[in-house]
Amino acid sequence: GNEIHEVKGNPKVTQLHRLYSVYVRYSVLFGLDPSSRVRLKSNKPKEVDPLEDFLGES
Repeated sequence: GNEIHEVKGNPKVTQLHRLYSVYVRYSVLFGLDPSSRVRLKSNKPKEVDPLEDFLGES
């Protein structure tokens, strides 16, 4: 007849959502998306001009 069944969520889907949110947070930290890549700073050494180095003006 008119039986009502309770729908249960799959625990793997819950785990997948949780892991995806962790992945998104780490991807922002490591600059894996365009908006967070802009905010990354690097410790790239300054290029030394050989003439300035020779003249001692650096």
